[in-house]
Amino acid sequence: MNALMNIETTLTMTSREIAELTGKEHKHVMRDLRALQEQLGSLFVGSVQNWTHPQNGQSYEEFVLDKETTLTLLLGYDAVARMKVVKRWQELERMVDQPKIPQSMPEALRLAAEAIEQRDRLALENKVQAEALAEAMPKVHGFDLITAGEKSVTIRESAKLLGIKENRLTAWLHEHGWTYRLNGRWVAKQEHIQGGRLIYKEAKYTDEKTGHEVYAPYCHITPKGLSKLARVFAGPDGKLAA
Repeated sequence: MNALMNIETTLTMTSREIAELTGKEHKHVMRDLRALQEQLGSLFVGSVQNWTHPQNGQSYEEFVLDKETTLTLLLGYDAVARMKVVKRWQELERMVDQPKIPQSMPEALRLAAEAIEQRDRLALENKVQAEALAEAMPKVHGFDLITAGEKSVTIRESAKLLGIKENRLTAWLHEHGWTYRLNGRWVAKQEHIQGGRLIYKEAKYTDEKTGHEVYAPYCHITPKGLSKLARVFAGPDGKLAA
């Protein structure tokens, strides 16, 4: 399904097409977008519309997004998924922005001048963005593993990614107010859940004494949280200090 539209030369993409391109379930993309909308606030450019299923006739919600919001969402997805959506954007942009055929020599010269000016402007913008991104990224060993992950990970897995001991990471999270103890387990604090750094999870298991199913809370760290921790534990040489 082509969910990309050209409305007064402005391209948009729906959450449903993002799901199709990335191989994710649409409900998971919707979940990620709602979380992103909460984090970005007024910077989030998108709206919810109804989509009618062609077979059962039922209506379902989907997001309609601009390019910047779509690419921001993809920062949390794996590289293959990002590449598929980026290629799709490029394909649609080429379809919309068909080259103009000059009707005279003066018009041809004008179009050529405009093309050169646009090329130089884009080159400058890309350079500025690249420099800002390089400055913002922590220059630490294994950062590609941290940012490439699309899912949250446990404290133990996070410690392995960061290259530090688990007890050191656990102690830091507690001392700096990221987590607290509940029935012998580390649980994420609400402010860091809302900030997108931690996730509250529950594990289901059967109590040996009662035989009943019970739920135990535990904490997961998001890619955003790992990025912050990478900066915290980076040594003077830019590498993580164990």
